[in-house]
Amino acid sequence: KDDRPEGLVPSGNIISGLVAGGDTQDDRLYYHIHAFGWGLEQESWQIASGMVGSLAALKEVVFDREYKDADGLVYPVQLLVQDAMGHRTSDVYDFVRSLPGRAVPYKGAKGRRPRPYTTTKVDCYPGTSKPIPGGVILYTCDSHHYKDQVASKLAINPQDPGALHLHSDATEEFAAHMCVEYVDERGLWQQPKGKRQDWWDSLNYSFIAADLLQLKFRKKIKREIVREKKEASVNPYTGGRNLFGGGR
Repeated sequence: KDDRPEGLVPSGNIISGLVAGGDTQDDRLYYHIHAFGWGLEQESWQIASGMVGSLAALKEVVFDREYKDADGLVYPVQLLVQDAMGHRTSDVYDFVRSLPGRAVPYKGAKGRRPRPYTTTKVDCYPGTSKPIPGGVILYTCDSHHYKDQVASKLAINPQDPGALHLHSDATEEFAAHMCVEYVDERGLWQQPKGKRQDWWDSLNYSFIAADLLQLKFRKKIKREIVREKKEASVNPYTGGRNLFGGGR
């Protein structure tokens, strides 16, 4: 842990962007909001983690709340990767369609894949012939690839480049979620039955979001530019463009 309370973004123009990951359960949704630094080392910080009861509540905590640094500069969450599998796939599809360019649906791939992620256009709601207006782009990701990445970050000493930092309010329950899964003899991540690891999954989804946005390749920008763009209600990193909806 560092000395920041939950919700506070590190100051000093060290943040290239905020992203989020959401894990979908039948009766609840877990979320994790994460900040990434500039450059290839990708130092990163936990901003907020929690659980809500509805997708509407998830939208409020991820997109409607303001996350600021100590100087009062607001950092918008630029992308949410939301778990779309299970019994609520149709709801998640509608949810991400209501947030074009800001949220994408996720599906974990089985086994190792040659690429970290692939995309598929889904035209109908699952198990039906009912069309999804405009369709939805589903991201199928190699979860093992991203879990390897997060585990390697957690192994870095907090004082060293590329470390992953927790805020001062991080709980033992959160830490327990980080420690449930293990790598088997095939090099694949496994979850023991009866153990919860929802925040571990949500953290991994936030790393997928950072990869989709290519945060580590962004050039450092002046903080004043971010403030001006925020006041103009335009995402300073995208210029208002929808990066994930094919223009929809």
